[in-house]
Amino acid sequence: MFIAHEQDYLKRYSEEDEKGRYFWDTFARPGLKHPIVYDIVAPDGTVINNGWIHSKERFEQEYKDGEVRVTKKLNGEWSVQFKQRLNEKGKKPRSMTMDFGGTSESKKELGELFDNEKIFSYPKSAYFIKALLETCTNDGDIIFDFFSGSATTAHAVMQLNAEDGGNRRFICVQLPELCDEKSEAYKAGYKNICEIGKERIRRAGAKIKAENQLTAPNLDTGFRAFKLDTSNLKAWDTSPIREKDPAAAAKILLDRLRAHIDILNPDRSDLDVTFEVMLKFGQDLCEAVTPLNINGKTVYGVCANVKFIVCLAPDVSAEDAEEMAKYAPGRIVFADSCFDNTEQKTNVKLILRDKGITIKAL
Repeated sequence: MFIAHEQDYLKRYSEEDEKGRYFWDTFARPGLKHPIVYDIVAPDGTVINNGWIHSKERFEQEYKDGEVRVTKKLNGEWSVQFKQRLNEKGKKPRSMTMDFGGTSESKKELGELFDNEKIFSYPKSAYFIKALLETCTNDGDIIFDFFSGSATTAHAVMQLNAEDGGNRRFICVQLPELCDEKSEAYKAGYKNICEIGKERIRRAGAKIKAENQLTAPNLDTGFRAFKLDTSNLKAWDTSPIREKDPAAAAKILLDRLRAHIDILNPDRSDLDVTFEVMLKFGQDLCEAVTPLNINGKTVYGVCANVKFIVCLAPDVSAEDAEEMAKYAPGRIVFADSCFDNTEQKTNVKLILRDKGITIKAL
């Protein structure tokens, strides 16, 4: 990756040919730890023996191509020089310093967003993180921050995309650490760090879009927030049945089976299940999830072109299957609770099979 050249740096590239800008740099590098030593013969026959930057074979080719010259200096000595060409993409950074913004800069950034510089202690500088991203990321990369704090990385990614037209994305992970009840954050209504981070992304995104309406009209500042949790599907009880009485043991087993007639946990929403299905299918969680009205029932189409459908609605009929098939999904995921009986399930399965649509069961 490269960073932009400073204007003072560009001044040295004062010459130009059909290949671009350059300046004549010295070919000699006697101070190198392992210099390349060989003889170079000047136009008057003088033999110059020094430590050179490139091999003899490369020197001979570049001398023939006009990329290297042997010229006499004002003091009468011969000098070997080569065209040091300007990299139009920029230069590689040699170091990173806190010139890119420290704690004071970070507090100022948060103060502008929240009207309160004390909303978060010791935040990172979005300007500094943006500078890091400029040197080590490409358009389309995903930046992962495992200790996201106030979501500085998300802020920096959106700002950099606005400036260079990139399409980088971010994944921010943060434990929901509780805010001290005496803190400014708690007084402002934020119960944990994650709430601060989510609000910062919203506010920073709105600010960046407002400031870049002409240069980045299609800038994407949206995000989704997920919480780590157990599966939305009930886990089968695998503990041994130790009842010696056959009737008692059978009752325990029967109770376990009955508990799994509806495999979905009752405290989870249809969207919760849809996102878990997306994970199981290896689907990007940033894809569109669209509620579809199927004869009064709500199902969810995944991806803009409805790659697949997740249906958890009850009493799914053959008519419902015909309507879902009109979206031409590759597959449809059903829960067993979608069907009142085996005949209903079989009819739906046959209709979709004839249309080339695969059925998956939860």
